[in-house]
Amino acid sequence: MNDPKPWSTLFLKRTAAELSLTMLATLTGYSVAHVGHVERGIRQPSKPMVYALANALGCTPADLDDDGPAEAALTLDIIAAQHAELGHAINELRARITPEVAA
Repeated sequence: MNDPKPWSTLFLKRTAAELSLTMLATLTGYSVAHVGHVERGIRQPSKPMVYALANALGCTPADLDDDGPAEAALTLDIIAAQHAELGHAINELRARITPEVAA
């Protein structure tokens, strides 16, 4: 069985849209815990959930697919520089998705 992967792009799109987990969960009809577990890689989303997340975020399902660890780390660095208050959460996410690239 494959380990679930963190959906760093989901986190980035959600925070760029200035949505909390609660707000995104409400928009998609999924629980806050379920959305949070997908974002952190604890669970993989179903196809219907991917479509619901994409719809709520105004993107396509393909836009939510991660481009790889190095790209994710660079994107996290950019977000961290723009939003200092997210620094701790971003560092935790970076360590989970890119242990070999983490700062």
